[in-house]
Amino acid sequence: MRTIPAGRFRQKCLRILDEVRETGEVVVITKRGLPVAQLCAVPRAKDCDWAGAMSGSGEILGDLVAPALEPGEWQGLRPSRRSEPGSRPPARRCGSPTRSGYPIRRGARPER
Repeated sequence: MRTIPAGRFRQKCLRILDEVRETGEVVVITKRGLPVAQLCAVPRAKDCDWAGAMSGSGEILGDLVAPALEPGEWQGLRPSRRSEPGSRPPARRCGSPTRSGYPIRRGARPER
């Protein structure tokens, strides 16, 4: 374990960081002779392949190909009111309405 004053650490910070990473040595940084911080190397991560990392941790509980619900239970297969013949969705208007309820085109004057 090595001790370095804060001023010297500030001057040689990058070099000390490289040394700690390479050697794994712990460095104590002092300010006015009192320890303030401790610099140590981060453990290197294992170089492992993520593919297959979860193999063997799952369990198949049923048929993977069969549908989860019967066809009558699906919300998307039920008829809606809009699909009835003769029914229309409500008309939507856009822009700022005029007296008639329809937008005015730019440059056009409203009828009087």
